[in-house]
Order: sequence, then structure tokens, then C-alpha cells
Amino acid sequence: MEPAASVEPSGTTEPSGTTEPSGTTEPAASSEPAIGQTIASGVVVVGNAAYSPDGQWFAFSARPADGSFGPDLYLWRAGDPLATAVTSDHRTFFAGWLGNQILANAVVPSITAAELASEPTGSPVPAPPTDPSVTPDPSSPVVEEHPIAFTLDPETGTTTVIAAQDMWHPTVDPTGRSVVYWSGGLVADELGTGWSLGTGHLVIDGWLSGDQGPGDASPSPDATESGSLSGPFAVGPAGHPVALSDGPATAFDVWFDPSGLRLAVWVADPTDSSVGTLRLIVLDPDTLLIDPTTDPLPGVAALRGVSMNEGRLAWVTPPGQDGEGSHVQALAWHGRAFGQIRTIQAEGLFVAR
Repeated sequence: MEPAASVEPSGTTEPSGTTEPSGTTEPAASSEPAIGQTIASGVVVVGNAAYSPDGQWFAFSARPADGSFGPDLYLWRAGDPLATAVTSDHRTFFAGWLGNQILANAVVPSITAAELASEPTGSPVPAPPTDPSVTPDPSSPVVEEHPIAFTLDPETGTTTVIAAQDMWHPTVDPTGRSVVYWSGGLVADELGTGWSLGTGHLVIDGWLSGDQGPGDASPSPDATESGSLSGPFAVGPAGHPVALSDGPATAFDVWFDPSGLRLAVWVADPTDSSVGTLRLIVLDPDTLLIDPTTDPLPGVAALRGVSMNEGRLAWVTPPGQDGEGSHVQALAWHGRAFGQIRTIQAEGLFVAR
């Protein structure tokens, strides 16, 4: 059993889940709570946590510290004494902010794209009842469950489904033109309170912000046939996913730079989720497709967690490489010119965003 934990919002958050929202947001100075203010206790934060761009809201997902059931979405308004759980299905994960709307996931049983698309705006996100007392039969075949993505208005509580099933932890770039997400199923743990990546791929796609009409983009034949997308939606992926990873994955993190044209992708090692392979991808500014002529960081070993901002990317190398300890490594760029530096070796290094 894990000890009870408290949640204290701050200006930046450390990665603790699969992905983080696009960019790190700082709260408005006038809205920052007193240092050490506890807004939730007896819970464990699951995944990402972040302020809204206007600094008025802090969102995160959390489950009970005793592991009795899965996570729900919590909201804290600047100035309130405590955060409030706004879902009760125990299957909801915070993904990030889309403007001042929350971008989140719910894990649901298999549903058709037509059923999902027919959900009226403002209807609750569908979720099945769970019975934690039922122990799964280990000899039974693995049954994958499905994530859906939705937005939630923190002011009104209105939820709107934005994409078909099998869209997990979407990260929309700061300019609102591209999205990266896991396109595939999820596998529940033995208790049914957590999920890991199942069959699928990490993909990048165009993002429809709602300004485009349904006729402005059409799904690719491969995506339609596979059932991973039923778009295009008024808000959601454009329907032209391109795979970013080969083979199965256990965990990933992604970060866009402020321009939305540099994408850092970290994929965990299957045997050690604290270590993985980090890659920097450059997107063409006109097509937003991966630029095959520029590959400044084709893949390096890195500990989980990086710092990325305009013109630079920093990470920590795993200890033991070349018989040395860890280094903080940085890749900087200006236009198409790239260069790297690293610190001397040391123990216990990490990067703070």
C-alpha cells in the first residue's frame, strides 16, 4: 500500500505519466496559491498535472493512495481551498490543456465509431461499471480496452467527445496544427485500476481546431480500414496518421517546442521504463510532415524527462555508458543549424523544465 499523498500545485510539473501537455504553462502571478497549500490528500497523482494557460485552473488525475480504484479527473480553481473530483468513473486521465479547455481520456469498452460520433455535446463520457472484487483469470486471453479523448469546460463542466476510440494521451502542439497520440488499445492491470499500452502505434497527425469544416480533410484509407480513426471531426485528428515508433511500446513522452515544428519523442525501454530512446523530429513548416532531410537527433539513450523550449532540448544520459556516470546533454538549434554540448559526469542528475 502506498502512503497517502498530498497535492500542491506549482508553476511547473514533473512528468509522471505517459505524456505531458504541449508546453509548460506558468500560472498568473496573482493566482499562484500560498506556498505549501495542500489541495488534495490521500491520493496519488497519475500522469500529468498542469495549470490552464490563464493560470486560473489546475488540473490533474489522481487515484486513492490505497489503490482501491482507478483515477478520476480533479480540478482546482485558484483561490479555492481544495481540488474537486469532476469524474467518478475511476477511468479518467488528464492529458493537457487545449486553450482553456481540458483535454482528457476515458478508458471505455469496445464501442463503434458511429456510436461515439453520435454522442451529443455535453453528454457524459461513457464508462462501464467496475467490480474490483472480481479477479481476472490469468489463463484468459488478453482483452484490450479502448481510450477516447474529450474536452471538458472547467467553467460549465460540459464534455465533448473530440475523436474516435483508440486515441490515447493526445498532445497538441502550441500552434494547434499537429497532434501526437497513441493510436491503439490498452491493457488493464490485474486490479483493473491502471492501464498499459496494448496493440497500436505512436502517431503524428494534423489537428483540426474546429475552424475547418468536415470537408476540409479526409481520412486516409489505411486509417479508415483499421478503424483507429473515424474522422475527420470538427475538432480532432485530421485523419492522416503517420507512425513515429516501430513495434510495441510500454511508455512514451512527447514534447513540442513553441513553434510546433520541433518534436521530441521519448520511447521507454521495454525492460526499464526509466530509460528510453530520445529522438528529435523536424517538421516541414509548409506541409507539417516529417522533414526527411533533417535528422539532428536520430535516437540517443536518455533517462525519462527532458527540458524543451525555443531553440534547445536537454536530457540526462543513463549512467554506465562508456564506463561513466550520467551527463546532462543539450542540443541547440537556430534554423537548420544544430549543435550539442554536455556537462561533466555526475550522479543523480536531472533536468527541470
